[in-house]
Amino acid sequence: MRFFSTLASTLVVALSATSVTAVPHDKVKGYPEKVPEKYGNLYKKYKPFLEVVTGCVPFPAVQDDGGVSGGLKNTGAMNGHCSKSDGQVYVRGKSVSNDLFGIMYAWYMPKDQNVDGPGNLGHRHEWENIIVWLSSDKDNAEYKGVSYSGHGGYSFEKDKKYLDGSRPKIMYLTKGKNHELEVGTKKGGEQPMIAWESMSDAARSSLNTYDFGKANCGINDKNFQGNLDKAKP
Repeated sequence: MRFFSTLASTLVVALSATSVTAVPHDKVKGYPEKVPEKYGNLYKKYKPFLEVVTGCVPFPAVQDDGGVSGGLKNTGAMNGHCSKSDGQVYVRGKSVSNDLFGIMYAWYMPKDQNVDGPGNLGHRHEWENIIVWLSSDKDNAEYKGVSYSGHGGYSFEKDKKYLDGSRPKIMYLTKGKNHELEVGTKKGGEQPMIAWESMSDAARSSLNTYDFGKANCGINDKNFQGNLDKAKP
């Protein structure tokens, strides 16, 4: 009897774990804005605006219990079933040298689709990010520029004309076979900001382990340091 009881308990735990693995993309309960005391002022000061030119708007990727977005199949319109959401922007900071501190802001979209209808070259799930570079992790740090992601790489811009005050103006748009980020001239929308260190262990674990297919979660433990190294000016 004890064997069957143990087996039943194991199955219940396994089923409970798998039941929160994937959540419909529009049902994920995003976090309210929350940042830590240590870097919170800097996170807020350089929080970007995002103008979505084509494609999906940002959606929450994960919720507090570890449930993660199942995304959308790349069918229909580029922004089909993904044109409205409060969204979420994920933030994480780290010093890479004595005179360079990077703050990554990352967005998740349920799909990446370059054109409407069949024949598109898109895929389920999409992650893009920017990295704001500062001279230190102090509140009075000097702005050095911003790196923005696209096609697995980064471009860099230091001109302050792409800032609204201290906040970068970023565009999300189609470029060739998929979407990428660029610096922009318009003040786009903003989303509730959640810091990596302010999320639950379950949420961080999901972002660290979930398979987003052809999209890479740039802010997770596996990719964060490598992206800082790749993008630094």
